[in-house]
Amino acid sequence: MAQPPTMIRRGGQQWVMDQLFRIAGHDLLFPGALGFRLERGYRYAEVERTMARVKTFRQNAREWAHTASQLEDMAKDAESRGHKISARDFYYRASIYYGRGQWSINRDTDVKRAMYDKCVECFEGLIRHADGLIERVVLDVEGEKVYAVLHLPPNRIGKVPALLFFPGMDMFKEEFPNAENNPFARRGIAMLTLDGPGQGETRVKGCTVTDEKYIKAGKAALDYLEKRPEIDASRLGVSGASFGSYWAPQLAANDSRIKVNAGIMGILYSMNAIFELAPPSFKSTYMYMSGISDEATFDKMAATMGLAGIGAKLTCPTLITQGENDYLCPVEGADRFYDEVVGPKEMWLFHDEFHPLGGVMQHLIPWLADWVMDAFDGKFAPSYARRIEREVM
Repeated sequence: MAQPPTMIRRGGQQWVMDQLFRIAGHDLLFPGALGFRLERGYRYAEVERTMARVKTFRQNAREWAHTASQLEDMAKDAESRGHKISARDFYYRASIYYGRGQWSINRDTDVKRAMYDKCVECFEGLIRHADGLIERVVLDVEGEKVYAVLHLPPNRIGKVPALLFFPGMDMFKEEFPNAENNPFARRGIAMLTLDGPGQGETRVKGCTVTDEKYIKAGKAALDYLEKRPEIDASRLGVSGASFGSYWAPQLAANDSRIKVNAGIMGILYSMNAIFELAPPSFKSTYMYMSGISDEATFDKMAATMGLAGIGAKLTCPTLITQGENDYLCPVEGADRFYDEVVGPKEMWLFHDEFHPLGGVMQHLIPWLADWVMDAFDGKFAPSYARRIEREVM
């Protein structure tokens, strides 16, 4: 008797990924992502030259490391000559390019660890020339280390509000906010960016993710901010980009210290699109983040994830920013979440934009920073609700 065909899991189709990656580059995974990268301090010519050398997904790490090492040499040369501003600029880009290289390695390897060590080393070079406004932070969360970066605004008068930021699954703490052009600091807002469990340096050092662990890390970060003498503990908020906008409302719904919740790049109401319909790299990345190597086991865990019921507990002002064509966070999920939020709420739907919102990010981040400050200043009534559709400019 003929046997039924064996199902081929999507994660086994790396050859397809490589062929498409060779043709489309990062736009395969993140259509329009360049716009967001430029806002985070990447330089157009450096991205173009690096990606021109990348022919398969595996080559991504090597080529970004090559570009990073050139900038690191330039930073050291500028530093040796006493050129502080140039050294800071070169160190920052070297750091985020090393970080972008290690991102594509979803395994615990010596290469990944070495690249993240270089990411941190170069970021510490930036910190040396940051006039005391940027600090590395290490939190203890039930015996595990969680790493973060604190950005303080200059020219402070009195205590300032602070925003806790959760990066997306393809981001890391060194690249947001842009250390060389920080719109939050210019508005007098401090930011603590977390490599939460499963992310960046925290994952490289062995701490994997669950929703529960991530929220505990968020609470530990709030504890830390409350103790900082520069911070107004009555004005704390949370923001997240992409997958970070999944964890941020969970923290806001479960901690009354949060006075504003602002999301960038959609809302992951459920996991079906990102783990079953999107390119398989998203699923493999989160499997690495969670420390789960068996796909069936991972699928059982993923089935428990989602934001159903969270909106009913969100009483602080909440902002959702969403691309019309987002295939990772479909607009239907964002609309459902918006409808469920009981507190003040606003949603921005950008026409013709994909998940990274690259065509509008140059406007979106300043707008979001303004909206956050308005929320801190109490400008949204409890019944406030507004859904805006915006054209790409």
